[in-house]
Amino acid sequence: MAQHSPKHSLACAVRRIVLVSCWLLGVLPAWAQNADAQAHAQALESAADTVVGLRAQAVDNATSARTLGQVRQGSGVVIGNDGLVLTIGYLVLEAEQVQLLLDDGRKLPARVVAYDLATGLALVQSLAPLKITPAPLGQSAGVKIEEPLLMASGMQDGEQG
Repeated sequence: MAQHSPKHSLACAVRRIVLVSCWLLGVLPAWAQNADAQAHAQALESAADTVVGLRAQAVDNATSARTLGQVRQGSGVVIGNDGLVLTIGYLVLEAEQVQLLLDDGRKLPARVVAYDLATGLALVQSLAPLKITPAPLGQSAGVKIEEPLLMASGMQDGEQG
């Protein structure tokens, strides 16, 4: 079993506290609103488990480096069994190197698969097995205006945002 630093363990605990706080405040997706408390907690935990950190290094002389920096850090959600991760596009804009940062401390190389200018989203793919069950994708057509939803983001050890 992998050893985690106290800083890493504390960050994982903080993330779980934030998720439980969201549950207590009623910030839950519609599919979880009629389940019992244990099912809510399990749904939140499952969602959190699909979030990974992402670190990207831009190419030398990248035009975006002036505003975004040479090194960008953020998070993404695993959406495919093949290591496909959905993230925000500016993180990987002009990226030369991309790494996925996992809860167990692994740093896996990844490649940019797609960048959609219209939505501002990007897809990256791990070059090594993630061993993470992907997030189930829902149907946005069923979401009503002002319906509360859950948004999960990685903020593990202060290195992700």
